[in-house]
Amino acid sequence: MPGFHLVETTVANEAALRHLHQLSQQISIELHGEDQTGTLESLRATSADASSRLNGIVLAVPGMAPASVECGRFGLPPAPDDLGEVWGSMQFTLPLLDNRHLVDNVFVQVAPEYRRGGIATAMVSHLHQVAAAHQRSTILMWSDHRPDATAESWVSAPQGTGAVPLDAASRFAAHLGFRLAQVERQSRLALPVDPELLAALTAHARDAAASDYHLVSWTGPTPPEYLDAVAAANHAISADAPSGEIDCEDERWDATRVQEADERMAAVGTAFHTLAVSTSGQPAGLTTIYIEDGEPQHGYQFNTVVISGHRGHRLGLWMKTTNLAAVIAAFPDLPHLDTWNADENEHMLAINTAMGYRPWALGGGWQLVR
Repeated sequence: MPGFHLVETTVANEAALRHLHQLSQQISIELHGEDQTGTLESLRATSADASSRLNGIVLAVPGMAPASVECGRFGLPPAPDDLGEVWGSMQFTLPLLDNRHLVDNVFVQVAPEYRRGGIATAMVSHLHQVAAAHQRSTILMWSDHRPDATAESWVSAPQGTGAVPLDAASRFAAHLGFRLAQVERQSRLALPVDPELLAALTAHARDAAASDYHLVSWTGPTPPEYLDAVAAANHAISADAPSGEIDCEDERWDATRVQEADERMAAVGTAFHTLAVSTSGQPAGLTTIYIEDGEPQHGYQFNTVVISGHRGHRLGLWMKTTNLAAVIAAFPDLPHLDTWNADENEHMLAINTAMGYRPWALGGGWQLVR
């Protein structure tokens, strides 16, 4: 295979960003039979977000590295503005407000025709240098898999639920010393949902909760009077959601962080929120669905949480069916929703199954403690 070298880039390099997006689309279609990458605008907004993290983008490009050039913040030459080809990519984040021990959300991709040539290994090797330079002790890398894979062997999650096929991605992670720390299940809800089913589920959940709680729904940025409630719910998501053996800590959320997250979502799409509030005024739960402006055919069920102390009242089901009804009314032609849950999150998966979600793909969270 011809020689390659690694470069780093930011959203300021439009050519590099477009190459990254195109490679992600190619890999998604290869694995899933469809493009699940989201829009270029969404990738740009996510990669530009510096409010709570540093975002890293490393690209593998053909040829030898330049002899002398000033390196970027992650120790690599910058990608040229006239970038011609990209053979592989690695994205990662360095959290700044919490979880400062992590190199998080690592995704490695190599174009099919350039695999098994050392590109992915070289990128992860460089990631160790990034971790050392930024005093990060733990690297968390993710792999995607089809649930109907005909693998002869599977790798089981350490907490005892879920497994991923022992395929090229799993072998690569294990070969580099990573251990499977969690399995995520991607589920898909085909739309439209039977309106009678949706009404029955909503009524059942409302009857179980309505005497002690009420729901508040809105579209777009969070109204000022609910910023603290959403912050509390987002903290609960990080604190209470099953995380397998992933070494993570609670995230720090306040009204400002909620507003920043809302601004990022509003820049490229529409968010639908439903908040559960107790009769005493305490926040009890939250759910969010997101539709990107550039891809109205893809909808994403984001996090759903019921805060500890308010569970057992069917709030999760009530919030999700209520929020879904609002989305269907606004986007009647939306073909489906996708969502992701820890495979051990039996309660939320049961709600999803009752609503009609079915397994679609698997994700493996691979952890290495340096």
